[in-house]
This record gives sequence, structure tokens and C-alpha cells, in this order.
Amino acid sequence: MRHPPKTFLDAAAPGTALLALDVSAKRIGLAVTNPERTLALPVETLRRRKWADDAAALVQIIRERNIGGLVIGMPLRADGTTGPEAQSRLTFARNLDIALTAAGITLPYVMLDESLTTHAARETLAGRGAAHAAEDQIAAQMLLNHFMAQDFGK
Repeated sequence: MRHPPKTFLDAAAPGTALLALDVSAKRIGLAVTNPERTLALPVETLRRRKWADDAAALVQIIRERNIGGLVIGMPLRADGTTGPEAQSRLTFARNLDIALTAAGITLPYVMLDESLTTHAARETLAGRGAAHAAEDQIAAQMLLNHFMAQDFGK
């Protein structure tokens, strides 16, 4: 179920990790927190295939890593509005929510502006010969760190 940032952490089960997803047409970069939600680490990048394969891989990761909530990146335009890419991420999130429910998993998720995370990840890895897969993981880590740094009015 989608939550606004203010209520998301209250809906995520205590003592569970958060999983960030940096979604593109070709890859899904993943980062995860520790159960205390004080540290975010890049974990892997999934190559996109058919939706059923992507959903099954994410269900497995969510189960294995004791995930209590999802932070999904949504690329907003410079003026803060949604465009086709943001609409695509909203559709992805809704479809993932349906797939998780079908697998018996109920998780809160939050959509967070991911503008410039891929660019920042690319700059972080510049000169290291890192693959695009590493960029996606670092972008997901940056998204998760950004979320954890916010207090959202609390």
C-alpha cells in the first residue's frame, strides 16, 4: 500500500530493513538498510526481463532480507511535475504491490523523487570503470539515504 513519506515509517514493521528500488527500463538497482535503519548499502542490480520474472526476483529478495517497506524512486521533472517516466514508475509500484499481495506479502511503499541520483552515482563512480549495474545500486543507496535523512515534519 502506498503511503506518504510522513506515515511510511509508522507503517513499516519495526526491526525490519527498508529496500530502495532505482527502476529503469533495463535494470532495477537495489539498496537495503540494516534493521535499525541507520545504514544503507547497495546490494545488487536486477536485469529487467518479463514482468513475472522481475516480480518473482523481488519477492524472493524481500523474503530473504526481511524487508518491511519499499522506497521506490520516481523521476520528477525539474518543476516537480510528473512526466511519462514518473507515470511508468507509478505503474511499476502498483504492479509490484499487486504481485506482493498475490505472494502473501503486504508492504508499505513510498514514492520518492529520485531526480539526479543516477547522475550523482555516475559522478561518484567516475574513473573507477564501474558498470551501469553499479550505478543503479549506488543510485538506490542515495535514494535510501535521502529518505532516511528526512524528518518529514515529525
